[in-house]
Amino acid sequence: MKRAIVFLLLLYESIISQQSEKSLKYYEIILPELIDPVYGSEFMIGRRCTSLLFRSLYGFNGARQFVDLVAKGNPVPIGTDGRHFSVNIKPSMKWHDGQPITSGDIVRSFQILTNPATGYSGVELLRRFTKVSADGPQKILIEMRERTDSPEYFLIFPILPSHLLSVTALDPSNIFCRHPVGNGPFKLLKKEISTISFRRFDEYSNVTSDNKNTNIDKVILEERSVQQVWISDLKSNSVDILVEVPLNLVTDLDGLTSVGRKEYPNYEVDMFGFNMRDPKSLLNLRFVREAIYRGFDRQKAIDTNYRGRADIITGPYPFGSYYYWGSVAKVEYDYDPNRAIQILDKNGCKRNAGGFFVYNGNPLSFNILAVRSAEKSMIITSFQKAMKNIGIEIKDPIYQTADVYKSYLQTGNFDIALITPNYGEDFDISPLFDSKSKYNYWGYKSTTVDEYFNKLHNTTDPNIRLQYGHSIHQKIHEDIPCLFLWTKKKFVGYNKAKISDIDPHPLDFFLTINEWRYTGE
Repeated sequence: MKRAIVFLLLLYESIISQQSEKSLKYYEIILPELIDPVYGSEFMIGRRCTSLLFRSLYGFNGARQFVDLVAKGNPVPIGTDGRHFSVNIKPSMKWHDGQPITSGDIVRSFQILTNPATGYSGVELLRRFTKVSADGPQKILIEMRERTDSPEYFLIFPILPSHLLSVTALDPSNIFCRHPVGNGPFKLLKKEISTISFRRFDEYSNVTSDNKNTNIDKVILEERSVQQVWISDLKSNSVDILVEVPLNLVTDLDGLTSVGRKEYPNYEVDMFGFNMRDPKSLLNLRFVREAIYRGFDRQKAIDTNYRGRADIITGPYPFGSYYYWGSVAKVEYDYDPNRAIQILDKNGCKRNAGGFFVYNGNPLSFNILAVRSAEKSMIITSFQKAMKNIGIEIKDPIYQTADVYKSYLQTGNFDIALITPNYGEDFDISPLFDSKSKYNYWGYKSTTVDEYFNKLHNTTDPNIRLQYGHSIHQKIHEDIPCLFLWTKKKFVGYNKAKISDIDPHPLDFFLTINEWRYTGE
């Protein structure tokens, strides 16, 4: 009898605890497999998870101002050359397993991330350093390649727990990448078939300066692949946050007093990448790529699929970013299907019995790769119809999960890929377009662009960087390794009865979660 009473009391306490727990739920169309800050951050779905789990030395707040996260205060100059600095670490910062964060973690992270075997996509940022060393357990010393007034900008790289990683290079197969121990405001609680849950890490909240209104106990990510039900679920309080409201459903939020809607910056681009790694591929012919560019009505696709909520881009940098250059011969590839057909005719392409063009006996017929989603399907359907109209065949799409999709990119098992790259805070596009990069999935080679990247990476002067950024944008625009589509607008939808002061970070969505306020059930 006593055991039964004790059991009931414990059950009652558990139920009361769950009812009083301040939790937020958000949706993604699919769960990320990797949620570490090195590989998980390559796709935005994974990056939103890492923005809960991890913090670097410095970061940006919602106003795009530097804030110290793991670091304590600003970097301290050593001498007057502007190249040497010391950085202190907050003494009470801990990993989610309770171990202290030390200077050894920073140094080991730098070593792992700069090891070519790791394949860290943000490694160019770290090449600005000539040395990172420990000076006691709570201080690091850094040496820059050249003078800089804002070393914080280069100290936003991931910090990894050295006590759990004895390796000199990280690999996606490491268990850490799927079940990481982080250092951010939330720790991984549980990964299940259709959900990932995160618990507030009080050790973080007690010592960081970015902790203002931290009163959220738990964040739950739920896989919900059918986006058509997202709005109704938000209205019925089945979900609290829609991190990216589908653009064709944004107007469905109008007039809902219980639901908030907020636009926030988007630093991603959508583009079709042309695989030129096989020298026999017809995509190596610039006139074929130009015909494809001219044959696709991007504005019509935006109006049809996004209700006009996107901006056409002229090159690889996202619309609104520091290096974007909208004036680079916009009209050069304007939609003109008749001109596209003329280009193919002029260069010796002939129609076959099916109405598709053939060049030297080889059909202009290409497969297309994409991550599986309703949105991608709509874009590809529009693209297929447009290409058929100019005599180019686009075969049935190859839809894959994010992880398998990435393996296809790496092996070159595609002709055209619909990709939405995640560049990071510094908008470094060199991983995708530098001739030597393992992430240059297209086989694009340009000694001119490589030289521009080298000069861009080896200077911190903002005016010189802008000059080379514009040159890179224009040269890649002219070479057409990709069909650059658009930068979409982004909207967050949220339950106003439960959350306020929401201010999503454009890249790391939950970076400012400690400034949000949980207002009730």
